[in-house]
Amino acid sequence: MYELGEGGSADEEKAAEFYKKAARQGDALANQRLASLYLRGAGVEKDMIKAAALFIVGDGENLSDSSQELLSIMKPEQKKRFGRSA
Repeated sequence: MYELGEGGSADEEKAAEFYKKAARQGDALANQRLASLYLRGAGVEKDMIKAAALFIVGDGENLSDSSQELLSIMKPEQKKRFGRSA
């Protein structure tokens, strides 16, 4: 809602706050959306490592298209940190 500006103007910082709260409660979709914000640096400081961790936590072993895309642009040493093949 805040990320997309539904019902008002977009506020990615506020969206990140809500996604963080939901992610702490185990919401997989919140993990993925928060990861997307970190990947773009939207409302949070850009951090590809946090983004990767959140995508993977949100996906478990069933990697979504977004996680596959992220892994495709990561360097081999970054992939190894998350137990993924280079």
